[in-house]
Amino acid sequence: TQEGLTGEEFGARVEYISSHPEEFPTLDAAARDFALYSTFNQDLGMMGKAVQNFANSSIFTKIVLPFVRTATDLLKITWERLPGLNLLSAKYRNDLMAGGAQRDLALAKMGTGVMATLATLALAKAGLITGHGPHDPKLNEVWREDHQANSIKSGDTWVSFDRMDFPGNVMGVVADFAEMIHDLDLKDAQEFFA
Repeated sequence: TQEGLTGEEFGARVEYISSHPEEFPTLDAAARDFALYSTFNQDLGMMGKAVQNFANSSIFTKIVLPFVRTATDLLKITWERLPGLNLLSAKYRNDLMAGGAQRDLALAKMGTGVMATLATLALAKAGLITGHGPHDPKLNEVWREDHQANSIKSGDTWVSFDRMDFPGNVMGVVADFAEMIHDLDLKDAQEFFA
């Protein structure tokens, strides 16, 4: 679109660029980075590499921790989209300061994170989405008689989001937070938010 092409000319240009990535190294690198990001296969940071080295140190740890990279990337993506927590990430702050497309993407992540958080809070308040339930084991046992942990209510059925990875992680954290706030008495809530 920067070249002013439309229709068939635009399609032909996209096909040419896709067929000749070596002529467009910046675009090729960005596409590769996006592919790694969207498949949860980014390079690990210092802590992730340490965990991966530990996981690879013996057959037992390899069995217990087989997918360090994917799990680490899922946690990073969840972290990036939780309002407030995302600002603790140096990469996220750098993206915001960079300007241009990097900033736009960081703001888009922030916006979708805020929208998902508010929607999840509203659903949790309405009793249509759950976290892990009450912390107290006896209360949790009673709660589970008509609730299912980490689930969304559809009609009379609870549908688990435990296996949804990234969106499920965000929904679970937010629903747990909503349940925690609901369980606080007024004095504790005032102290928590003071």
